[in-house]
Amino acid sequence: MKITLRPPDRRLARPVETKRFLLRPLGILDTLRITESWRSDADILTGIYFSPEPRSLLMWLRKGPIPNNVDRFAFAIVPRGATDPIGVHMVKLRKNRAASNGIGIHDRSWWGADVVVEVRAALMAHFFANGPVDTFLGFVRQRNLNSIFVYRRMGFAYTGLANTPKRNPATGEVADIMRFEMARARWDAGPFGSAANGR
Repeated sequence: MKITLRPPDRRLARPVETKRFLLRPLGILDTLRITESWRSDADILTGIYFSPEPRSLLMWLRKGPIPNNVDRFAFAIVPRGATDPIGVHMVKLRKNRAASNGIGIHDRSWWGADVVVEVRAALMAHFFANGPVDTFLGFVRQRNLNSIFVYRRMGFAYTGLANTPKRNPATGEVADIMRFEMARARWDAGPFGSAANGR
C-alpha cells in the first residue's frame, strides 16, 4: 500500500455504472474485507501476481490491491440488484500519464460471463475522460490465454515482452510477460471508445 497525504481524487473515486454492474469505489478497510479470501486463492494470485503463493496480511497491506484513491484505485463489482461484490477491479496510475489495471473475480459463478471486458471498458472510459491518463498498459503471462484474449478483443496493441521474465517461486517456472498498450487515440477509434458510443 502506498501511503500519501494527498486527498482522494473524487473525480476518479466515484461510482461507475455498466449495463449489468455498479462499480463502487473502495477504501482501505472495505478492500481488505472483500479481498481477504484472495490471499489464499491460487487462481486469483496467479492471475494478478504471477504466483500462487499465499500472502500474509502484512504482505497484502504492502503489495496487495489496496487503494489510496490518489494513484491507486479499487472498485467493487456489484451486480445490479445485489449487494455483495463478485470481485474487484484495480487501476494504478503510472509515470508519463499511463495507467494499468487488474481484476479479480472471486465469485466463480460469474467466470466466463464476459465480466472483465464490460467492467474494464467502463473504467478505462472513466479514467480516460476524467484522469491524467493517455495510455493504458497491460502485462500478461505468455500462457495466460484468457487475459491475452481479453486484451486482443478490447483492441490493445501488443508491444513486445517485458524486460524481465517472472519466476513462479512455488514451481520454479519462468514465464515471459507480454506487454499490451492502449493509447487514447486508439481507444477513441475502437469498439469501446467515444466514437463508438456517440460522444
